[in-house]
Amino acid sequence: MNFLSKEGISEIEVPSMLVLDYEYHTKRSIQAKAQFDKEWTKEKIQKRPEAYQRDLQFLGMNYNKQDTISEIKTERLLYTVKRLLSHYPDGKVLSYPGDSDSLLHLSIPPIKNKSDINGDILKSMYSLVDNTYTKSIQER
Repeated sequence: MNFLSKEGISEIEVPSMLVLDYEYHTKRSIQAKAQFDKEWTKEKIQKRPEAYQRDLQFLGMNYNKQDTISEIKTERLLYTVKRLLSHYPDGKVLSYPGDSDSLLHLSIPPIKNKSDINGDILKSMYSLVDNTYTKSIQER
């Protein structure tokens, strides 16, 4: 955040759904099912019923779950944003995906000093990055 602030970036747009990621999980699902069907012949199922049940259960947790995976990732993203904003209390959500477009819009005003940040670790990181950034600008 410190780097973005120093570059004058205070508004961030985050895609709510990674379309290519969704397609990956769709293709992975199809491949996993094909591999499962190829591997588990009737003879092998009879020889190793416990292993078959384990693999079947694993397939059930992964096959055709791209919507669930996308939902979990979106929830995790929103949780991460909520946590980020708890550390930067001046920040706010401008709009959620679906409000005006498919993006999550955030605003985190420039950080002027450590008191703009909650959390000792982030305050220390701010100081370290600020010193490094200031030195690199002076060396230019």
